[in-house]
Amino acid sequence: RKSAVKACVALIALLSIATSGGGFSVGAQPSAGDKAVPPRHGIGRRLLRRLLTTDCGPGYTGPGDSDCTPCEAGEYKPSSGSSACLPCPPGNYSSVDSAASSCVVCPTGSTSDAGSQNATECTCMEGHTGEDGEICSQCTIGEYKAENGSAPCDACPDNSATQDAGATAM
Repeated sequence: RKSAVKACVALIALLSIATSGGGFSVGAQPSAGDKAVPPRHGIGRRLLRRLLTTDCGPGYTGPGDSDCTPCEAGEYKPSSGSSACLPCPPGNYSSVDSAASSCVVCPTGSTSDAGSQNATECTCMEGHTGEDGEICSQCTIGEYKAENGSAPCDACPDNSATQDAGATAM
């Protein structure tokens, strides 16, 4: 439907250009006294081609028209046009076959590598624990965790403690 509307707009635009100020009818040959000459080549054809070309929408890439493909998992494209899809930034993901126009932020307390394709690639940050793809909780006072992942927090040795929750070292 969008293409049909663009085609109508293109025809109206070309008719307007061809008949503005010239005093001749569409399809007629201009005479020497006409003020405007309808475009035979170049501008008219370029304008028609531009008006009839459909850009790829957000989440799709390609040259346009019917040649648009969805962004792959782990990628997104926020705007229309022929630009390439971008990898989701660290701490974000997009799912398979999503044609994403944006990426999904990992759950609280977790992060992911650039280009992540699923929530399960979101792992708990250091100082946090929990299941991959789920909200991660801070390690409590007296615990720490030095690496990303779903491992539990380590308890501090006897007679020692961390000052704050979410500690990444003793």
